[in-house]
Amino acid sequence: MPEYRQAIFEGDGLKMLKLATKLYIGFFAIPALILVSIGTYSVFSFYRLDRKIGAIYDDRIVPMLLLKQVSDDYAVNIVDAVNRVNANIWTAEKALNVVESSLADARTIWEQYKGTELTDKEQLLVEETENHLAIANREIDALIAALKRKDKSRIAQFDGALYTSVDPLRETIQENIDLQLSSSQRCAPRLPGILFREIVIFFGILVGLAV
Repeated sequence: MPEYRQAIFEGDGLKMLKLATKLYIGFFAIPALILVSIGTYSVFSFYRLDRKIGAIYDDRIVPMLLLKQVSDDYAVNIVDAVNRVNANIWTAEKALNVVESSLADARTIWEQYKGTELTDKEQLLVEETENHLAIANREIDALIAALKRKDKSRIAQFDGALYTSVDPLRETIQENIDLQLSSSQRCAPRLPGILFREIVIFFGILVGLAV
């Protein structure tokens, strides 16, 4: 092949190679980079959002559910058992079973709650609640003894009177539940703002890479 033709061929080949490289970069490399960047940021953004939602659930919703169960065990289940046995709707044996199981359940759940991360305000409410628990538990221990003896006259004394020791406990627990609810309500409105910010950043990255 003459030298000038070889030079032309080599020159055209080099141009074609450069063109192919540009086409590859334009149609494959850059879109791939954009997709990888978008995918990476999307995963990171939703991970952050999931952590914030998870924090609200773990720090506020779970404690609120635990507190509600403790309150129900005392103020609903145990009190209701006394009322029913005194009205001859339940036997002493059935009432005893409900009272003992509710008391055991409440104690277990209360320990679970105390194992969560507590704020200073929550710690004060815990101390106040435990004072009321001690009073209520003394009354309930006496109730259990009466149920075991099937002492109807003694059991009847707890019908209504038990509220005097259980109500202060219920009110303190409700104060703590209200605190959890208030804290979660303060955190929840931030989530749409966080999501909007992530969307703005997301499209900013998209436009920046496209340019």
